[in-house]
Amino acid sequence: MSVNATGEMIMSSQVAQALKILGDRWTFLILREVFQGRHRFEDFRRQTDAARSTLTSRLLSLIETGVLQKVPYQTLPTRYDYLLTDKGADLYPIALTAWRWEHDWAGDAEHHIPWNLIHRICGNAMLPELRCELCRDIVRIRDVRYAPGPGANHVEPLPSRFHRRSKTKSNYPDGVDTKFFQLVDIIGDRWTGLIVAALFFGLRRYDEIGAAIGIATNILSHRLKLLFRT
Repeated sequence: MSVNATGEMIMSSQVAQALKILGDRWTFLILREVFQGRHRFEDFRRQTDAARSTLTSRLLSLIETGVLQKVPYQTLPTRYDYLLTDKGADLYPIALTAWRWEHDWAGDAEHHIPWNLIHRICGNAMLPELRCELCRDIVRIRDVRYAPGPGANHVEPLPSRFHRRSKTKSNYPDGVDTKFFQLVDIIGDRWTGLIVAALFFGLRRYDEIGAAIGIATNILSHRLKLLFRT
């Protein structure tokens, strides 16, 4: 398959579509809080240290894309809970996969993820696994190939904010789970997510990756350095 054909497949894939919603560090952190049972603006602000304008923007985006819904819990003044829709709840496996990655790769002898996942049905600590819905076998990268789907010929242009280089925050506030930020720094960025997608699709060379996803060389170099550091 040519690089151009692979690029079209990447940009029309579910990965690219999901990155339009999730390809942002603050969006990831908001969803983390929602999955942990927090639903109010001030809780999000306190836990993520996001600026009010940033938080308002990301919440609006999540509402517009159907991931969250606003439900008033008081009047005078009106205040809202931000609750998951069915579409939003279906993102939970991504959160579990992120937790598993942090568990396997972000810890060391002195620093570990500070909690376990307990499966309420059986009461035991659990490690999430990705399995095929038909054969129930564990899914590994070497066992998967990609084929064009119904939307393979429909490629939407990237939004303008796709082309702006995101700034990496170097110092995080007390109380923020810095381990989660390690994963956010990797996949909480649209370009980095697309680079990883290109690798999953079998591209290995700098020029091929750049041509396939249409990324500027300086941004590609920066994101690759980030992936090497992690």
